[in-house]
Amino acid sequence: LKNSYWDAVRAIYTRIQTFYDEKRTELAANLELKKEIAQKAVELVKDFASSNTKEWDAATASLLTLQEEWKKIGFGPRKENEEVWKEFRAACDEFFSKKKTFFDSIRGKFDEVAAKKQQLVDKLEEVKDSTDWKKTTDQILAIQKEWKALGSAGQRFEQKLWKEFRAAC
Repeated sequence: LKNSYWDAVRAIYTRIQTFYDEKRTELAANLELKKEIAQKAVELVKDFASSNTKEWDAATASLLTLQEEWKKIGFGPRKENEEVWKEFRAACDEFFSKKKTFFDSIRGKFDEVAAKKQQLVDKLEEVKDSTDWKKTTDQILAIQKEWKALGSAGQRFEQKLWKEFRAAC
C-alpha cells in the first residue's frame, strides 16, 4: 500500500513538474519573439526620417503591425518581459513623437498658406464691386496668380477657401 501511494505521489509530482517545464519553455519562447519584435521596432525608429507623408504612413502601418503581433504573443517571464516591454514602448513612443513633430510642422505650413489665401480672398472682396473693369480685371488676374503660387493650404482649409475665392472671382 505504501509503495503504491508513493508511486501515485511521484506520478503527480512528475506531471506537475512537466507542466511547469512546459510553461517555462513557452514563456522563454514568447520572450524571444517579443525581443525580436522589440528589435524590429528599434531598427525601424532608429534610422527613420522622412519628409514624405506616405513614407510616414507606411512606417506607421509597420509599427502598428508590430504592436498587433506583440499583443498576440503570450506572457513572458515577469522580470525580462517588463524590460523588453519598456524597450518596445520606448521605441514606439519615440516614433510617434517624431511623427507628431513632422506633422505639426506641416500643419504650421498649411496654416501660413491658409492665412495668406484668406488675405487674397479679402483683397478680392474689396475689389469685386469696382466698376473700373480693366484695373479690376488686372488685379483679379494678379491675385489668381498669387493664389496658384501659394500651393495647398491642406485638407482642413483648402476647399472652404477655394469656394470663397471662386465666389469672389
